Formats: sequence, C-alpha cells, structure tokens
Amino acid sequence: MQPEQLPAIAAEATADELPALIGALEAAKAVAWARLAATAQARGPRPVEASAPAATDRLLTMPEVAEQLGITEHQAREMGRRGKLPTVRVGERRVRVRASALAEWVRVREFGGTLSPRRP
Repeated sequence: MQPEQLPAIAAEATADELPALIGALEAAKAVAWARLAATAQARGPRPVEASAPAATDRLLTMPEVAEQLGITEHQAREMGRRGKLPTVRVGERRVRVRASALAEWVRVREFGGTLSPRRP
C-alpha cells in the first residue's frame, strides 16, 4: 500500500471500520516516528543552535504520547502511573515523557512492524 492510497481507503471504509482504521494508522505513525528517530540517532548529532533543544529531547505531554501511541490519554496516564512508560515528573502533578525515551520504548517493543509489548 502506498501513502497516496490512504485517503481513498479512508473514504471507502464503513463507519464501523473507521475506528480500527484510525487505530492502525496511529500505530503505524508511532512506528514511523520511532524509526525516524532511530535513523536520526544512528546518523549522529547534527549541529544545532545551543539554545534550541533537540527534537528528541522534547518533553511530551500525555495527550501527545497517547496520540503517538494510538491510545487514549487515560491509558497513557495509567501506563505512566504504573511505570510502564518512562516518565519525567515536572512539579507535583505534571508528568511528561521525553520524546527520545518514547521512541526508544517503541523501538524495543517493535515486532514484525507492529507494536507489541516486550514479554518479561
């Protein structure tokens, strides 16, 4: 399947098929971002302005994490609370996830092109 085919697939999907299609697209998006981050990391550091943080070091909000993983915000928060996601506490109530840590978390769980939790 080619990326240019996606709009036609979405247009032809029934209303019942759309949630599964959106979930599959979000999972593919997370895998693609993780691969892109890994590729950039493998190339080595690029010269950047000293005051600008690297994109992979950005602290993501839980809604952003949920979007990248294709899950609900509640699920992302629960995973962070249970220690299943690498979180950073910002103040007493705010929790963030470093973009590079999320990319690595996804990378180690990749299996056959899909997201799969690593077995203990």
